[in-house]
Amino acid sequence: MQQTNREWAFDHYDDTDHEIARVPLKIDDMRGASDGLALGAKLLASELSHKSAHELYHLCFSRLTKPDPLNFVERVPNGPAPVIMRGTDQRDLFVPDLINESDFLRPGSQIFDVACGDGQTTQHLLRRVKHAAHLTLLDANRGYLDSYKALVDSRFNQIETVHATETSLDAFLDAAKHGPRPDAGTFDLTLLLHGLYFTNDLAGLLNQLVDGLAARGRLFIVFADELEGYTGKLIERYIDKCGLSGDYIDNVRRRHTVFGVENGGMTSAAVEAALRLALARTDFRVAKAERQPSRIYGDQFSDVIAAGFITALPHLGDHEIDHKINFVSEQLAEEPSRYDLTIETEGRRRGMISVSQPQFQVILEKQA
Repeated sequence: MQQTNREWAFDHYDDTDHEIARVPLKIDDMRGASDGLALGAKLLASELSHKSAHELYHLCFSRLTKPDPLNFVERVPNGPAPVIMRGTDQRDLFVPDLINESDFLRPGSQIFDVACGDGQTTQHLLRRVKHAAHLTLLDANRGYLDSYKALVDSRFNQIETVHATETSLDAFLDAAKHGPRPDAGTFDLTLLLHGLYFTNDLAGLLNQLVDGLAARGRLFIVFADELEGYTGKLIERYIDKCGLSGDYIDNVRRRHTVFGVENGGMTSAAVEAALRLALARTDFRVAKAERQPSRIYGDQFSDVIAAGFITALPHLGDHEIDHKINFVSEQLAEEPSRYDLTIETEGRRRGMISVSQPQFQVILEKQA
């Protein structure tokens, strides 16, 4: 039977480094596109005005998760790998390593998904787990936890138990400081996938997660490079323009220091040395550390503008959302090279507009 691309997308991931050609957009190009940019900003303002913080985030992030329609037709033999999220290639880049973590799991393994969301990312790993396992979830959003549990119940019978805790990362840390850790030395795999932004004590969180690992247990971390990426650079400009406190960018710089990021890159040796210093412990090794050149993509300018609101920008300053949308639109028009604004000319996303949003991937292993 011929395999459809949709099935293949679930069962095969291509981690080959594909060079994709793209054409940079310059200031003159953006002058010519001013009508489209203005229309995109106007439509987005109409969509996002008077929305709660959760609704705003959901509407903006949903643009990234749009499925690739080509995933629903038959695969072209030897064709390109499937696109997991049409609006970003972040998952395309780290999911191959994520699913390989199933090789380290044994029957009865314990998996801990921290700041887990609704499970749409971790499901790619769970498809590769063929034996019995147990899953612990932690997130501050009850709706995400309920959706995640429903996903597991409907698709993954090998997951024997699902324990979900509704709490913030800082509340999780506070509880751990004031009582015994029943989960110490428990987890064979802990996931922190784009979740470390939600704590005020990064070193404390990482220490707690390493404490929770069993011998040879692994901690899989992914986070955005907000010093070089689109969303972080937008925030930096907005802070400068409005004369706001630079605490956000200072926190990003401290995060880079904790992880040993040097000149925008990382190596396993540098990350291991920096983490051992920051956490004041040596009972782990760094199995892998790399910077991945991920990007954000949009079918139209409104998608790219909306992506600027998936981090802290909506919560900074006192301006209304329409003012901030106009600010992002102006940034794209006036400084397209700052954000590496381009048009994709090859691959599954050809014809889309894109901006740079690199990410880091770090895998720690607890020593016996």
